Amino acid sequence: MVYEMTLHALKRLQQRGKSAEGVKMILRYGEAREDNARILLGKTAKREISRRRAWVERIKRTRPRAGRLIRRLNRRIAALDKMRNCVLVFRNGKVITVYNRTRRFRRRRFWR
Repeated sequence: MVYEMTLHALKRLQQRGKSAEGVKMILRYGEAREDNARILLGKTAKREISRRRAWVERIKRTRPRAGRLIRRLNRRIAALDKMRNCVLVFRNGKVITVYNRTRRFRRRRFWR
């Protein structure tokens, strides 16, 4: 998925210690919200981290000289861990801001 970042979003990523690798992880594994946002939920991040850790262990057993691949997977594990419960907000195909979710999303009630 191709994305473009605004200067505001880049500044917010830097302020919050997030990386472009983490943005890729949110775009790939994040859950879409109705207000042009994507969030990487904690349970999804946990699942993907455990999958990648299993890959690292399997690679260590079968390919002892695959240091570059292991480092790449470890970078992705760290990015997923940092981006847990992080929200990306989009407008016109651009990421406009990034923030950490501290509260639950409000659910819209249709029965009123």
